[in-house]
Amino acid sequence: MKTFSGTNLAAFGLVLTLAGCSVAPPPAPHTAPSHSTRALVQELFDAYAQGNSRPFFDHVADDVHWTITGTNMLSGEYHSKREFLDATYGRLARVLKGPVRPAVQRIVVEGNDAVVQWRGSSTSVQGQPYDNEYVWVLRFDGARIVEVTAYFDGGRLDALFRATEPRPGG
Repeated sequence: MKTFSGTNLAAFGLVLTLAGCSVAPPPAPHTAPSHSTRALVQELFDAYAQGNSRPFFDHVADDVHWTITGTNMLSGEYHSKREFLDATYGRLARVLKGPVRPAVQRIVVEGNDAVVQWRGSSTSVQGQPYDNEYVWVLRFDGARIVEVTAYFDGGRLDALFRATEPRPGG
């Protein structure tokens, strides 16, 4: 039997909420139409899946507010694209042979919010598979991503770092 962590349940609840299972406030005035936001998100993740994350990060605002939930080694709030990339992708680049490649399972768009459920995979520098499941909640201002909240299995990430990063004093 598969069990779900509190983070997974919270992310699932968020997906249901944004899918229309609860009353949401009207979109902000600078909201792009949902159909164009959905097409943009699909386009950005299609490129990302091919190993090209640049289009995605070109749409991320320099002053993005990016939150990684939970208590894993990357959890926290990042207040710029540079801070986020240095603290997360920079660290991951040292323990993975290549970037995590997303396989999108679902995109839900409402107003200026998009929820992307995806599976990511890569290989550690030790040759072990690294697979995880993600939900990213993206807030747009036009075509610019201004806020991201990321949910994923932090235990898998922490296991990757424990297996691959040098230990202090050892």
